[in-house]
Amino acid sequence: SVEDRIRETEKSLRLKPALPFPPIYMGTIPLLKGQAAKSLRFFQNLPENKKGDLTKLGGLTMAYAALGNAAKTAEGIAKLELALQTSAMGSALNFVILVKTILGKQAEAIQLIEQGNEE
Repeated sequence: SVEDRIRETEKSLRLKPALPFPPIYMGTIPLLKGQAAKSLRFFQNLPENKKGDLTKLGGLTMAYAALGNAAKTAEGIAKLELALQTSAMGSALNFVILVKTILGKQAEAIQLIEQGNEE
């Protein structure tokens, strides 16, 4: 179940906090629990992204989408779409797909997945 996966992830990160990409996991766990405001606070408190690291931008955009903040979500998607033209393309695409899914736009998300598989 989702709850089991969340507990396992939280335990893994407590035991080995140096695992790769723990901020994305720690920020998305509240989203999975329906706690978008907590997720937003987590991503807001992350340090600014290093070049090519879209964790903060992608996380904020997901949280804004879950909270229904259309303006901030659109702003984040626009920045992520610009990143599709950079070396961070894979990460940007993953975040855009996740945001589209949060917004209930599964058809658009599937189309992006199919396009990604073609390239």
